[in-house]
Amino acid sequence: MMFRRDQVVVDQMDQARQNRQNPSSPEELGEYQLSGEDRLVIASVCMGMKNKQIAGLLDVAEAVVEQRVASICRKLSSGDRLELIIQAFRYGLAPQDRA
Repeated sequence: MMFRRDQVVVDQMDQARQNRQNPSSPEELGEYQLSGEDRLVIASVCMGMKNKQIAGLLDVAEAVVEQRVASICRKLSSGDRLELIIQAFRYGLAPQDRA
């Protein structure tokens, strides 16, 4: 049984795969220069997922996710995961609840 949160993650993973194949231009990404996978990691963090869970979804090592989160925090000038989540919601980078 798939929960709504899981479907959102699956949808965002599909979008990240498409972005890997068709990278966005810098103008589309805005000043943050976030890749599709960066946006997927942000969405996953905002949904409360742990690095290990995100690594499983992306099929990468947990250390890769840790590095990606640290990189995203630098890009958004966030000191930690909580600030990352706050900034993601503030700037519209967090997933919108689908009813």
